[in-house]
Amino acid sequence: MSKFKGPQGFGEWMNIWMNIAMGIIITLAINIAVCMQVGMNVITPEAVIASWVSSFVIGYTVGSIGDPMGWALKIAGAIKANGFVTWIIQAIVLGTYFGMLILCGNMLINNLSDGIGAFLGGFATWAGFVEIAAIIAVFVIVKPFMALSAVLSGFNPAKAEKAQQH
Repeated sequence: MSKFKGPQGFGEWMNIWMNIAMGIIITLAINIAVCMQVGMNVITPEAVIASWVSSFVIGYTVGSIGDPMGWALKIAGAIKANGFVTWIIQAIVLGTYFGMLILCGNMLINNLSDGIGAFLGGFATWAGFVEIAAIIAVFVIVKPFMALSAVLSGFNPAKAEKAQQH
């Protein structure tokens, strides 16, 4: 079976789409915030592309290692959450997981040559902002990407869950 079909394919597609979007959102959010702080346009296409590529690689890697969607669903199941509350839990867990790990990786790449203080300072400066941006972004994008991943993989976890219940 193909890596991109069935339940595994669904997860693979979700990881790809989430990290394409999260890389773009985090990159642009930080670049826009920096522009607002310095009062001038400092966004260059090269900086956006470089930041997005590193964000995607970091996010895809940590998405392949961990199972944040599984964790979110376990939490939702443990508290017997309904659809909307489950969606909120997914946004918080996925946003925190991907947002903080992407930020950490990018701060290492960008600041570690200047010392651990620069890394910690950069991370501390942007953690709250990225956390909020990532949670909001996941809240908005998770449903459409789940639908797209279901179509591309031929596997719909909601339908599979309903079939198991009957």
